[in-house]
Amino acid sequence: MSGYIRINSFDLWVVTRCVSLLFLAVPLVWTSSANANDLKNLTVCVRGSDKKLSMDSKCEPSYFPRIYTLSTTNPPAKASVKPATPPLAVNVANPAPLIAAPIVTSSGCQNGWNTHLTIGDSFNDLNFLSTKDCGAAGAKGAQFSWARDGIAVNDQWTAKGAIAERFVWLNEPTSRPTSPYLNLLSIAPIFSFQRVTNSNTTLASKNVDTLAYGFSSEALIDRVATDWQVYLRARATANGDFEGHTHSWSATGEVQALNRIFEHITIPSIGYLIFQPLIRAQYFERVGPANPTTYKSDPIFNVSANVVRAGPVISATLIPQPLENTDPSKPAPQPQWSLNVTYSWYSDLISGQTFQHFNPSFTYNFTDNIGLTLSYERGKIEQTGNKIDLASIGLSIKN
Repeated sequence: MSGYIRINSFDLWVVTRCVSLLFLAVPLVWTSSANANDLKNLTVCVRGSDKKLSMDSKCEPSYFPRIYTLSTTNPPAKASVKPATPPLAVNVANPAPLIAAPIVTSSGCQNGWNTHLTIGDSFNDLNFLSTKDCGAAGAKGAQFSWARDGIAVNDQWTAKGAIAERFVWLNEPTSRPTSPYLNLLSIAPIFSFQRVTNSNTTLASKNVDTLAYGFSSEALIDRVATDWQVYLRARATANGDFEGHTHSWSATGEVQALNRIFEHITIPSIGYLIFQPLIRAQYFERVGPANPTTYKSDPIFNVSANVVRAGPVISATLIPQPLENTDPSKPAPQPQWSLNVTYSWYSDLISGQTFQHFNPSFTYNFTDNIGLTLSYERGKIEQTGNKIDLASIGLSIKN
């Protein structure tokens, strides 16, 4: 027989209050030999919107445990005053408590318009799937590193990142809607950069010089179906270099289906996995002469002055089990470390060229904003089509 009772949030509230009253009545009416300490901890097993109360402190596979600790309050001495209701102290075992406490920090997103300066590794990280602290969701940080090769007598400097000033409109209804509605809308000026320089001139072919700037917009439509959402993003950018030359402009659109089962795929004794698949379509147009012969040395425009490509993008992030005793009234801190793997594949509908990009990274966070990142990047750079095969370790900054 299974040791679980399926409950909803209101049932959990009733259960916790009843158990609390039992604690107050223990000195008067408790006659059983049962250990009262067994009632002090409640384990709730959660998977998406499904919640079950565990009777043996264990959860089935794919369910995430959340532990609630009940603390008692002694009744006042005066009999005419009713005893205070025992408070429910949440011992947070993951960043989203079942009974969420109100966010009192000024950095939390509120209904209506909000602003936030976002810093990440690339445009892929500049999204607002999480509005708990009005920051980017699980973003990798912008990376800066230096390496010295004594054999090749070469100093290599690398920098890669994206910055956006986001204007976020949030719509959180007071009651749960039963039909699709616009939950979030965001617009932002953005710019992204990637720079690799080698002091040894014989390694000049490995240099990278990319600077893009433009605007982006995104929207989150909730209740498309039961537990399903649709996340839409678009951006238009001018693509150039640090010398101020513009080589092309591009338009990008993305569609991502979201389900709560992707948010927390539990890996026992380690943490949980966040899985984000999406479809991306892009259009690039060369800035310059219309003569196709001038593009032969350009890896992205070597066939035509126009590129229309589309394909899947998959991102998976492994995050450790959050630390206990986190203050539930504040946004959850960044995890101590994270492991991310991102892979993209596009096919040019005009020329038949393919563009692949593989980018795993491991980040150890010193603070919520600063960490140390070990990363590897292989494939073709999105804006230029130039090949890259680069491993680096350096400081990462995010916001």
